[in-house]
Amino acid sequence: MQHELFRRAHHDPLTDLPNRILFDDRLQQAIARSQRRERKVAVLCIDLDEFKQINDQYGHGTGDRLLQEVASRLRSRLRTTDTVARIGGDEFLAVIEDLSDTEAVATVAESLLRSFGEPFSFADAVMRATASIGAAVFPADGTTTEELKRHADLAMYRAKEPGGNTYEVFSAVLSQKLARRREIERYLREALQTEGFELHYQPIYTVAQELVGLEALLR
Repeated sequence: MQHELFRRAHHDPLTDLPNRILFDDRLQQAIARSQRRERKVAVLCIDLDEFKQINDQYGHGTGDRLLQEVASRLRSRLRTTDTVARIGGDEFLAVIEDLSDTEAVATVAESLLRSFGEPFSFADAVMRATASIGAAVFPADGTTTEELKRHADLAMYRAKEPGGNTYEVFSAVLSQKLARRREIERYLREALQTEGFELHYQPIYTVAQELVGLEALLR
């Protein structure tokens, strides 16, 4: 009974993968081991592309079966010493241990993407699904679990920008973009508090100089 209670508290009920709690513990242990061995650890953030459309088209039951199959394929591509977890929705996290260099991260990411090559077949549907993967490497891209997860998540969203079905490794350029985004968000919050926005209307004319509308601009 104690074993079952522990399992329920630390595993995702749909896929039976580790959940966020167990993943954070595994990642913390991996970081500690890598420090002793002077090896690298990678965190991969894996997110399905257009999963909402799959749910809308085929229903949540089929969406759940897809998540279970995705979990199985991801697990089959990783070593027993690695960990893949479902942390909610269609988002998965993986920790890859004992890496000698960052180039090995690309090999793992490409292998995971290839696992989506075959269509997913169920009794009532056959579909194709792709994923976007973001990676962050300890210690270059972060030294804490939260920092590594945040940077892997940022890289994953960057991978989605051109349409998904690819991977992106966190870099200094992404870090600069993150800092710039935070700066813009801070400016926007300050502008909201100090009434720093102005509404302007820009007229829209036809080539015959006929007024046909207005474009509203917030400056």
